[in-house]
Amino acid sequence: LAGFGPLQEAKTTAEGKGAEVVIFAQIPISAQGSGGSNPSRNQSRQRPAIGSRICLLDSANGQVENLTLDFTAAAWPALSFDARRVLFIGQRHAGDTRAVYERHLENREVREVPLSVGEVQRAIYLPKLYTLDDEEPAEQIGVLARPLGETGDALFTCRTDGTRVRRITFAPWGVTAPTVLKDGRLLIGIGDNTSDAVGQPTIPVLFSLHTDGTDLFPFAGLYDDFAHRGWPCEIDEERVVFFESPTIGGTWLAQVLRARSLRTRREIGQLAAGAYEWPSRFDDSRMLVSFRSDARSTYALGIVDLRNGAAI
Repeated sequence: LAGFGPLQEAKTTAEGKGAEVVIFAQIPISAQGSGGSNPSRNQSRQRPAIGSRICLLDSANGQVENLTLDFTAAAWPALSFDARRVLFIGQRHAGDTRAVYERHLENREVREVPLSVGEVQRAIYLPKLYTLDDEEPAEQIGVLARPLGETGDALFTCRTDGTRVRRITFAPWGVTAPTVLKDGRLLIGIGDNTSDAVGQPTIPVLFSLHTDGTDLFPFAGLYDDFAHRGWPCEIDEERVVFFESPTIGGTWLAQVLRARSLRTRREIGQLAAGAYEWPSRFDDSRMLVSFRSDARSTYALGIVDLRNGAAI
């Protein structure tokens, strides 16, 4: 399993119950390749492989439902704040251009979000935006895409119908897929001019910015030892965790306080060897991850203890 986002946190917020359902993407074993050797690498250039699909897992009875039977390839789901819709990147037929789609979880209706921003990589829901010419706050989404003729990914925002497109990042080496914080800011990684073993830009510092592109500011890693940092995840009202891979020494789970992120870094614990991706809060003490132990194994859903970084 790779590229998943959990439904349970939004479901808990909406209904006041415990976690019951997880939404995730499943890719064919043959398409996993050797990617993920850097456990914190946010590989935005991965494409939804033919046969990949988005599923719902009911933890109460273990049943799995394929949400994208009408797609040749679908991946990278992102849940809406009310847990009723999901954005994903998909291809209806082999050879089609990748596009952003939205599926309603209640009636299973699906629609395309028409965009002309380049090769789309990810899409997420953003907090509502109010402007003086709107009668009420409008929904918007964020889209990570590779503009034509450029070598790095850029972040765009738009309305849910694909209108009012606005580019908000212009980093020469590109940015990673954004994470939305509860205070409305976005967390992104910005590549520098150093590269890892497979030629991808290193992400030593995480940055925050607003959805209109203003107030770009270092969030974590600016005053810390050099390491690749990625996959941030907000786990409660105060803390944000992320994976950290020094040049020597494996992968660590680190945390900072959202309010004083540059001066509050703390190592939670060293993770077992393997590739860790797509973290998401499961409950107060645990986090869901997509994990595999090495390049020969397959991805699976895993749980990491937020108190010490141990696998459960």
